[in-house]
Amino acid sequence: MNESPPDSYGQSHSGPDGNNSPPGFAWLRWPAAWFYLIFSGLDITLTYQLLVTQDHVESNPIARYFIEGWGLKGMVWFKLIMTAFVLVLVHVLLQNSRVRALAVVRLGAVLVGSVVVYSVWLLSQG
Repeated sequence: MNESPPDSYGQSHSGPDGNNSPPGFAWLRWPAAWFYLIFSGLDITLTYQLLVTQDHVESNPIARYFIEGWGLKGMVWFKLIMTAFVLVLVHVLLQNSRVRALAVVRLGAVLVGSVVVYSVWLLSQG
């Protein structure tokens, strides 16, 4: 297998196809990162639907604060900023530990994915 030489941290950063990439952007090839992004987009969309069409209340007190202060735009911006924060955290962690960075993005995907499943269930209940 063609592996790139280790970087200053002793880690190889070649992808599954053998291509090299800077360590900070290797996460772009991780399926978990793409699931996290897709689930985050679905979370925004489904939360919007629940708040507008079914008169639900946001259960996250921080998100609710943004909704009460700035309306639905506040909720969208809050969720976008949180998504960006997690991805920046993954980028920073990857500089030192691929394992930790991958764990964070996987945990994020699972947590946001579970919120999406719950939102779909709420929408199905009418």
